[in-house]
Amino acid sequence: MSMIRQTNNTSCPTNGVPTPLPGVPNNISYIAVPGQNPSAPWMVSCCDPYPVHLSDKCWLWCEVDPELESASDAVVAEGFSACMSTNGRDRNESIGLLYHDKKNSAATRRVSLLHSVVVALATSMVVAMTSVV
Repeated sequence: MSMIRQTNNTSCPTNGVPTPLPGVPNNISYIAVPGQNPSAPWMVSCCDPYPVHLSDKCWLWCEVDPELESASDAVVAEGFSACMSTNGRDRNESIGLLYHDKKNSAATRRVSLLHSVVVALATSMVVAMTSVV
């Protein structure tokens, strides 16, 4: 099965994000995922209040709140991954995530599908445990 999907005459990978991301400034922190619909509810919800942008017709991205920049790269990436899963991200259409931290523009954090699932399960367990009171 191919991980390339044909949409609007543009072949876009669904399982990765290039670095650097085309057309995105290096001096901001951002999250990017494969996708072509900047109105996707799961992306809009997790990026709020920042707008979702489309890079090179293949990748969705949004700026990360400056307050989150003090957290580790892993925490920011895992938090966004869990948020997107909770809000209905379709893993058949979009797998992978890139966190670009402006403090270290050379370093990026990629989160694997397995890592995302583990974080989502852990988050679900914490939510379930706190709601059983």
